[in-house]
Amino acid sequence: MAISEQPKILVIDDEQVILDSAVRILTAEGFPVRTAFDAETALKILESNPQDIAICDLMLPGLSGFEFLEAAQQHDPNLVVIITTGYSTVENGVDSLKKGAFDFLPKPFTFEELASQVDRASQFARMPIKQRTQPPPADFDDCYLLGSQTWARSDVDGTWLVGLAAMMLQTIDPIENIEFPAPASEIYQGGLLVRMTTQDKLVHNAWSPLSGEIVFANDRLEQTPDLPHQDPVTNGWLLRILPTNLAKELPALTAANPALRIS
Repeated sequence: MAISEQPKILVIDDEQVILDSAVRILTAEGFPVRTAFDAETALKILESNPQDIAICDLMLPGLSGFEFLEAAQQHDPNLVVIITTGYSTVENGVDSLKKGAFDFLPKPFTFEELASQVDRASQFARMPIKQRTQPPPADFDDCYLLGSQTWARSDVDGTWLVGLAAMMLQTIDPIENIEFPAPASEIYQGGLLVRMTTQDKLVHNAWSPLSGEIVFANDRLEQTPDLPHQDPVTNGWLLRILPTNLAKELPALTAANPALRIS
């Protein structure tokens, strides 16, 4: 069942300053917020008072953020989990998405970054469960997905196209502007792919599904930045890249079509 009111949010972190900042930001936006210093306490809260969104640090005393994610998913598969970490290697971010986190948030984060992720998580939490778990549209059949964030698809010349996943597009407003990395620069799996400003004036980060050198950006998006909402794969892709570590990185992604699955 989809929720109809402001989602309830549980923030888990062993740093009081992080908890205080998150509470201040989220309560100002009208969210009911609870906090916990460790995963064990957080799981007890979930048992007695179910929450809609959990924002959990990766490095905690006792159970880790990954262990919390696994236990929380078993207890309540509908809980939307955002993993935060000051140990923001790309592997941690990719692992959290592979393990079922909705998104990850590197620390220190800004008001803007927290607000945009919680807005997306709230849109997701309000969706009917069937809509959350439905497979990607047929357009994505030959794509590999980084969680619900982005996709990558091979092209005949050895380059790959990358773009926004269907669930990302369902949880953001129409796109007004896209900030692309510079041509010929390097991007990294789990690192920043693009930064988008949407119609509601929120700024959303999208993480890269692969590492590689940027060949060029999709120039159609200069005039029509919201093209990904209309045609996410064929004409609304973001960047063409030359991958640098496919053998290691493809298994970290999820094949939209099971026939593409990497063992």
